[in-house]
Amino acid sequence: MESHDTYANDNSESTGLNDWQIKMGWAIIASRAETTSLFFNRPAGSGKFANRLGDAGNTLWKDPDIVAVNKFHNAMVGQDEYLRTQGNQIMQVERGTKGMTIVNLGGNAQINSPTRLEEGVYQNKASGGGSFTVSNGRITGHLDGGKIAVLYNVAQQTPTVSVVPGEGPFYTDSVNVRINYSNANSATYTLNGGPAIPFKSGDMVSIGAGTPIGSTFVLKIVAANLSGQTEKTFRYTKEEPSSGVTVHFYKPSGWGAPNIYYYDDSVTPLREGSAWPGVAMQDEGYGWYVYRAPGWKQAKVIFNSNGNQVPGSQMPGYAVSGEKWIKEGQITSQNPQETKTSATTDKPESAFHGDSLEITPNYSDADSDNYKLNDGLLSSSHKHGQSAHCPLYAVSDSKQQNVPGREFRCKARGTACFPTISG
Repeated sequence: MESHDTYANDNSESTGLNDWQIKMGWAIIASRAETTSLFFNRPAGSGKFANRLGDAGNTLWKDPDIVAVNKFHNAMVGQDEYLRTQGNQIMQVERGTKGMTIVNLGGNAQINSPTRLEEGVYQNKASGGGSFTVSNGRITGHLDGGKIAVLYNVAQQTPTVSVVPGEGPFYTDSVNVRINYSNANSATYTLNGGPAIPFKSGDMVSIGAGTPIGSTFVLKIVAANLSGQTEKTFRYTKEEPSSGVTVHFYKPSGWGAPNIYYYDDSVTPLREGSAWPGVAMQDEGYGWYVYRAPGWKQAKVIFNSNGNQVPGSQMPGYAVSGEKWIKEGQITSQNPQETKTSATTDKPESAFHGDSLEITPNYSDADSDNYKLNDGLLSSSHKHGQSAHCPLYAVSDSKQQNVPGREFRCKARGTACFPTISG
């Protein structure tokens, strides 16, 4: 419509145009096909040089008619054009079968013109308002004098559906699932092939109450609009409440207390335990940190602390399930630094004769131990190599009595180590 040169040069070709004239001219130019349109932002205030360098210009570019024409320009990319006039003051810029801009430089007018537009009712997106009807190859409607009509129907997007929480296992008696849709006029859901139930976006559906562990539920959502429909299926499985994932992580040298970020990308949408950087792990001593995620059957885990991260940036997390230990990139099902304890006695299990027997319990790879005689009678802790006395008695009616044939069993770290009395 104008440029810096036509506005500011000595000839002032466009300097005298008012805002209305600029809008009318812009509506014709920017609506046409294969034009590279550039809207010149004039200085604010009066005069060519009213602004200093860097000051904001006027706000005509925000005018609703300018905005409507700009959106029309973008929406009509790829459409050819056909120019029509109705009298000598109305210009119609028709773009393929998809849209039309009508510029009325005269008075109030009834539009009645041939057109290639698809049949239907078109709402005017410019400030003139009103609607226009296309039927049997003609467009009709009213347009006030000095106004613009911008007509096109935005293609309706395909419906989308989503659920919260996402599909996967749940570890309670039931789970409440929020079902959502967008760009749809109607939607229904079915559960395990049952009847279709209409719902509104944001409604909740309860799944699993009173059903046995291991039950699977198939939630199907269908959302539709004039452009078609979207159908999506989500699967939920009821798991043991006690199940979950436990991760032990050996903190690298130089790290502070680590966080764990865990997620499951085997379901849609991706399931996150917590947003990045995750949650703090619990210090369990000797450089190890632990985190328990109840209700998770599997996960991928990433550890981080003060800018440090393993696995590295853009790499997938370590895949874990059940209980795992991770040290220096190695994943094991038991603590790699742990040694098994053992407990023995200096005498084998056998019958013994006499009033009592002295036994020496021994253990290895343990800090401390204790023994029990007959699951509680004469329970005590002891040091490695310290003797334990096994007397010949039992308890009956609160009195100690020698009972030949009575078994005495000592448990040290679960190992039965005392012999049996014989009479």
